[in-house]
Amino acid sequence: MLARIDARGRLRGWLRGQTYAEFIMVVLPTISLIFGVFSFGMIIYTYNFLSNSARDAVRYAIVHGSKSTSRATADTLQTLVRNGAKDINPKSISVTSCWNPQSPPNQCPGPRATMRPERS
Repeated sequence: MLARIDARGRLRGWLRGQTYAEFIMVVLPTISLIFGVFSFGMIIYTYNFLSNSARDAVRYAIVHGSKSTSRATADTLQTLVRNGAKDINPKSISVTSCWNPQSPPNQCPGPRATMRPERS
């Protein structure tokens, strides 16, 4: 649509209002999309951190097994995972570990880390 300009070089009032409305119709979805991308990135970061932390806890538990001079305990595994948390509230991470050589194979899956959503 061609803009109509008056003698002073200004846009007519209804064209200015239309421009603002079109601007808002473009900017709001764009900003929403940007925030959505950031939120999705934070979810992927948290998932990646938790999976790597669980892997590191398993490695630590294997190295510091029953014959080690410094045995791995559930508390040391939880401390290991929580100390590695950057940009995540360590109190919202719960670490569950179990090991028992006499248990059936799938009854005790090993250390895993989960994150509880924060409540404000």
